[in-house]
Amino acid sequence: MDTQDNIYSSSYDNTLRKISNDGVELSNVTINNSGTNSVAVDNRNNVYIGGRDKTVRKISEGVEVWSLRSHTNIVNSVAVDNQNNVYSGSRDKTVRKISNDGTEIWQFKGHTDWVNSIAVDNQNNVYSGGYDA
Repeated sequence: MDTQDNIYSSSYDNTLRKISNDGVELSNVTINNSGTNSVAVDNRNNVYIGGRDKTVRKISEGVEVWSLRSHTNIVNSVAVDNQNNVYSGSRDKTVRKISNDGTEIWQFKGHTDWVNSIAVDNQNNVYSGGYDA
């Protein structure tokens, strides 16, 4: 959700939708070749998506600001911290931290199988869940 309590939905049909809290579609953006798996929104209402094309993208007002293709497999999850850094988890068994301008800061390769889920708490601790139990 964003600061106006809008909801964002991403889909395998390469579409990012912005939906009002009463269910009205406010915008619909096609992201070429993405097949999005995950969506997160920062405190400035920028939207981040991860997709089947191994790419993390930043979208602002329906326009792609940057894309980073550093993963070697499908991006399953994205999250954003309080400083608007982005975290991505992938089927390449890697968690990555990306700055707000799209530069990779670090990567964690401790998983033995797909990373399915990423979360960040208010102290900017990063949590990742995967198929490696």
